Amino acid sequence: MRDLSVVLAALYLRGAPRPAELRRSAWPDLVRILRRSACKPQHAAEALRDAGCWAEALVLESPDILDWASRNCDDERVLSAVDAAYPCRWLRVLGHAAPPVLWRNGETPALPMLSIVGSRVVPSAVGRFCNQVAREVVSLGFCVVSGRAEGCDRAAAGGARSAGGHVVEILPHGIDRIRSASSGCLLSLCPPDEPFSSAAAMERNALIYAASSHTVIGKARFKEGGTWHGAVHAVRSRLSTLLVRRSDDVAMRSLVGIGGEWLDSPSDLGAVLKARTGQSELFEGSG
Repeated sequence: MRDLSVVLAALYLRGAPRPAELRRSAWPDLVRILRRSACKPQHAAEALRDAGCWAEALVLESPDILDWASRNCDDERVLSAVDAAYPCRWLRVLGHAAPPVLWRNGETPALPMLSIVGSRVVPSAVGRFCNQVAREVVSLGFCVVSGRAEGCDRAAAGGARSAGGHVVEILPHGIDRIRSASSGCLLSLCPPDEPFSSAAAMERNALIYAASSHTVIGKARFKEGGTWHGAVHAVRSRLSTLLVRRSDDVAMRSLVGIGGEWLDSPSDLGAVLKARTGQSELFEGSG
């Protein structure tokens, strides 16, 4: 799989020294072509050209592009769609829109995933709720997926780590912009030094929701903010089932109104998951 990962990194990893950006949605067809040819990366351009993929072949013939991709794969800075640790639910739910390759820091745990998200500014009671939900997630054998934002995301990550669990944080900026040491796995579509952007945050949000069959919403602001818009998109695109912290807040009631379900207490999480999801998906691994 390493050879395919090198080619995918050369073609699609953001920040690569490519002469041009390529249409990302074509990556599943390219993987099928390269698997049939069973060629080494240095011969991938020829195989793709024979299959009519001229733009991709030209990129692979760019000076140093394969060496650059190979170094990053060897340094374990790359997670590609052909890796065993790649979240398989992305492939099933997002299809061709699933990212062919991301930047990575840390090992992706071979565990089923459950996402926890919410607003950045929250009352202490909401933070405690997200922390306790994350602890329950760990006790059920899942890893927590979140976005490393202040508020609900950080509370959830803290709860998972304090319970001895695993955390996957998907970033809306480059991995190298994290200056402090971080336990767990960091993933990002952005080049390593790229700063935060709203567009990257929305793209990141879709990956968080799609990583898990269920996403716990700690708090949202009605019709504004990344949590609200990400949750609405997740429902409309059927990326994930929303489990909404019970509240009289209009935003939370509205999320239930469009298809979410109430989560009264962190201790209810196991029963809700078993009632809502078949065992085959509930305990499906990441790879």
